[in-house]
Amino acid sequence: MITQAKAQFSRFVRDTRANIAMTFALCFGAMATAAGGGLDYSRSVSIGSELQAALDSGVLAAASLTQTRDSETVVRAYIEAALSDHGNIVESLSVTVLNQTSLNSREVGATASVRVPTTLLGMAGINYLTVTRETRAEERARDIEISLVLDISSSMRGNKIDSLRGAAIDFVDTMLTADVAGMTSMSVVPYGGTVKLDNTFFRFVQSGSSFTLPGLGYSVPLPGSAADWNGCLEMTAAQADSMTLPAGGLGVVPNFTVWNRANGWCPDESGTEAVFLSNDRNRLVGLLNNFDNPILSDGTGTDIGTGWGMRALDPSWRGGLNGDAEFNDRPAGFDDDETMKVLVVMTDGGITQQRRPDDTFVPQSSLVHMGTRGTDDLYNKNAARSNFEDLCNYAKDNGVLVYTIAFQVRGNSNRQDMENCASTPAQYHNVEGLDISTAFSSIAADLNQLRLSQ
Repeated sequence: MITQAKAQFSRFVRDTRANIAMTFALCFGAMATAAGGGLDYSRSVSIGSELQAALDSGVLAAASLTQTRDSETVVRAYIEAALSDHGNIVESLSVTVLNQTSLNSREVGATASVRVPTTLLGMAGINYLTVTRETRAEERARDIEISLVLDISSSMRGNKIDSLRGAAIDFVDTMLTADVAGMTSMSVVPYGGTVKLDNTFFRFVQSGSSFTLPGLGYSVPLPGSAADWNGCLEMTAAQADSMTLPAGGLGVVPNFTVWNRANGWCPDESGTEAVFLSNDRNRLVGLLNNFDNPILSDGTGTDIGTGWGMRALDPSWRGGLNGDAEFNDRPAGFDDDETMKVLVVMTDGGITQQRRPDDTFVPQSSLVHMGTRGTDDLYNKNAARSNFEDLCNYAKDNGVLVYTIAFQVRGNSNRQDMENCASTPAQYHNVEGLDISTAFSSIAADLNQLRLSQ
């Protein structure tokens, strides 16, 4: 009997039938918890991605220098909007924001966390998963130096000069908004046949009674003082595209006209002198308001105008441009990462050669119409175009952002000169009608975006 009982027990022990069901039953709770935990974890990862995206956007918005709301309010609003579809998760939102603001920069760092309720993990006593994300952003407004080189040649008469004047004034107002005016210096360089300068630049005029025009071989009387000067420096082709000019070594451009009897090669009206390195709106707009038919100039010396526009950006001219006192440390170095340099060149025609009276005496105090038969080339159109190309390349090689505006320019080669000068095709604006304001508005919007780095 005992032997039979032992045998039955032995068979029971060796019998493995139904073990799978038993094992499954024993493990079911743990397996369900693990599977549910995976789903809970997956949901928390998805919510974490949404939290990170909202946090990034909120911090970028809070770091904006134009942001007027409290940083934590901004960040929290972005997160709450993003997580609003996830029930009462937002109620557990915790946000910590650190904000550091200076004159031209704002840095915002933020950490956010939410508690994501679990489902099956609750069987293991885990009622929620905490999701935490962090990020930071900084927006810094760079200093900006802008040169506006504007064509006031005779062909700009009528509606064209009116359109330019209004568009340029709007551009100045846009770039000199109160929050960045202290960081912005502007130079406005009007040009016709050449550029008119203020009397501080008389220091470049040669001392003596006369100056011999290079290549033409005759002498032009020199003014005895700055008060007798017409404001236009005589430059050879090589000097026109050079950043270096000889102190006390230049002559003066004679008073004459070639094609237009009413307008001098040197802009002959007071108030057309170039203004350098200023953020004085009254001074800049005062110059632009003088843009009218009486002050137009004969010739289109785009190379000379661009040369002075670049000198206003070239660090070798620091302290030598009679700018506002607060900008005595400008132009900044080309390698200054905190300064953005911009050259805007506008014209309505092709670049002309530099014509001068032949051997005819031209008094400094009079305006004489010579016509093409009474003048010779100081340097020809090809040299002028080559100068312009060299100056554009010099600007771009030194990191200057170059914009160009062709305002009703005729001739493919003339438009091509302007397009080639621009930093990229997108920085070239071809204006066929009178709406030049659109081009200036586009440039202003682009610059305000580029000057902010995040």
